[in-house]
Amino acid sequence: MWQLSDQAGKAIAAAQAAIWEWQAGPERFILEGQEGGTIHHLSGAWTLEDFARELDGLSRKRLPALLEVGRTGTLIDTQISLANGELIRLVGAFESDDLARGLCLMAAEVTPLALADRIEAVFQPIVALQPDGQPRLVGVEALARWRDGEGRILSADRLPAGEKNFTSDRLAEIMLTKSAQALSDLQRSLGNSRLAMQVNVSSADVFRDHLRDLASTLVQRHSLPPSTLRIELTEQTALRNFDAGLQALAGFRKAGLGLVLDDFGSGHSSFHWLARIEADGLKIDGDLVNAPVTARRDAIIQAMTGLAGSLSMSVTAEGVEDDGTGRAMVALGCDYLQGFVFARPMELHDLKTWVKARHALPESD
Repeated sequence: MWQLSDQAGKAIAAAQAAIWEWQAGPERFILEGQEGGTIHHLSGAWTLEDFARELDGLSRKRLPALLEVGRTGTLIDTQISLANGELIRLVGAFESDDLARGLCLMAAEVTPLALADRIEAVFQPIVALQPDGQPRLVGVEALARWRDGEGRILSADRLPAGEKNFTSDRLAEIMLTKSAQALSDLQRSLGNSRLAMQVNVSSADVFRDHLRDLASTLVQRHSLPPSTLRIELTEQTALRNFDAGLQALAGFRKAGLGLVLDDFGSGHSSFHWLARIEADGLKIDGDLVNAPVTARRDAIIQAMTGLAGSLSMSVTAEGVEDDGTGRAMVALGCDYLQGFVFARPMELHDLKTWVKARHALPESD
């Protein structure tokens, strides 16, 4: 890290700020927080992958995307969400192609209305393989995207620097609302009330009472069958207070929502989650699905699917990129598959076209 004058150091300490540095060569992200400051627990040298695990939701992709493509003179001003629900703001610049520096500040929760209006949902099919190998639609995952000034749909990690200061709870509100509307449309137009819609939420979202109230309202407003609108909670996002988190998740279930454990097998607390959280299903992390094929990998996946089945939970293999992997996952006990080999995320009208073109109609009621 660079040396600061005493006066600059005192100013940073007074603002409860930290200094950060990104070194592209060794791929190190260094954070130096002031003793007693709110960000001090993150102080240290991190790989970008490890630091991203301390973040929440879209921030995990946004920060790496920003740092890995920066060039000399690129300015940085972005807000990211920590796994504990706090928001921080990184400001700084690239001094060279390989080095960026700046300040890390606690961020205010501000949601520009113009940006909120431009957040959109796209949908990726979750399928079951029929005996003839054709996919049958059983569910959909809703993913956040935004529409730029030229009308193009872009991934959320490509938000321009001046428009990244929206909060995760506002994003969750938008995505829950749009997902409930889309699910009602799909169930009605495809004639299947069992079709499910899954929406990612953060650990911070779990503790927000107004989101549970909104979820209950949406389920009733659209007459959605119980547990067909589902929240996905990633295993890497540890609940700040596990026991309180269980009560909060019970509130979502009481509101009529289902629960899916996402990225299962990528963290350290899998069995603790299974023992305590009554979930409808789990999704096996794509890194494990696409790991080199070995007897050990297959044994692990088969053990996971067997355990989930004994707990009456469905298992989805995500990140499936080829037919062979899909067939292998089914042979190892996975109920459902999700990945680019079937379809990329798409807008709702394109999803309906995809279903009809692939003859992937779900069983009717």
